[in-house]
Amino acid sequence: MGRGIFKRIHCGHQGIVECVARARESVWWPNVISQLEEFVTNCRVCTSHRQPRQEPMIPSELPSYPWQVVATDIFKVKGKKYLVVVHYYSRYIELAFLKDKTLETCIDILKSMFSRYGIPEVVRCDHGPCYSA
Repeated sequence: MGRGIFKRIHCGHQGIVECVARARESVWWPNVISQLEEFVTNCRVCTSHRQPRQEPMIPSELPSYPWQVVATDIFKVKGKKYLVVVHYYSRYIELAFLKDKTLETCIDILKSMFSRYGIPEVVRCDHGPCYSA
């Protein structure tokens, strides 16, 4: 009985929260919620499409003062490349257009920013190709 009902509740392959909400509106018997959670957790379709678990984030200490730690990255919007620098202390974001993704161009932009705000103790980046000589 329960399996057929669970199939109907879970027919759209929504997550556990949605299925439990639907079940609470329509069915009840002892342990129905825990049984439904187990059914959804073991659904073959859902498990085949489930994202692999990401490694836990490693917490980092907040900076003690402005411009102590910044992070940089390069991204592209509508074919144009930009360098983004995020100031960890205030979460201030500075963007700069990149004419190319060479190390020299990135260094020139970072030098310009550092001349305005000071040289940070730590610069974090993803070690993309433009950051290596």
